[in-house]
Amino acid sequence: MDVELVEGLKKLKTGAMVNLISVVLILISVVLIFSSVDMANPENLQAFLIAVSAMGSFIALMVVAVILGIVGFVMYFIATGHLKRYDSKLGIGRWGMLLQVIGLILIFIPLLLLIAIASSRPDATVGGTIFASFGLLFVGGLLIIVGAILFGIMLMRLGEDPNVESGFKTAGVIYLIRIILSFIARAIEEILGIVTTILIYVNAKNSLKKLRLS
Repeated sequence: MDVELVEGLKKLKTGAMVNLISVVLILISVVLIFSSVDMANPENLQAFLIAVSAMGSFIALMVVAVILGIVGFVMYFIATGHLKRYDSKLGIGRWGMLLQVIGLILIFIPLLLLIAIASSRPDATVGGTIFASFGLLFVGGLLIIVGAILFGIMLMRLGEDPNVESGFKTAGVIYLIRIILSFIARAIEEILGIVTTILIYVNAKNSLKKLRLS
């Protein structure tokens, strides 16, 4: 039983579980906010208080969901490191995660820059800064997409390993389809994202069982 493979699968399993919880919390928060829209009437104090409470719950759940999403990302990142050390051909997943990290940084830098300029020099002409910021946002988004594709390819390659459940191949294919469909239909992408996460969790769990029995 290879320690790197086991640790990689454990981290994939944990990351998938955390991401699923994050998705559930987001769905609950969306239901809460939509169900309280009709109650946001200041003339009806009780209904208004319920709406305010629902809004508070929505914000709290979204914050927790974001934190869990970050934790899930970190778990996947750690997992790709273990899998790279187990088999070099799986190192493509590590590169994918690194590209996504760089992409996220490039997206956040222009946003912080624009906020800083707007707060310090509200009357200044910031046309050049805005143009550069959009350039960084585009490059960052592109890196995230490329990184996600590489991670999906890693999942497909992982499914080819005889010590691992072949269902990872399916997870990888769906993951790649999700990226393509993200340009077509956001709702379908989210559904496929949930399916992919479930498949990662189930196959990591079953592969760990398989390794323990071998």
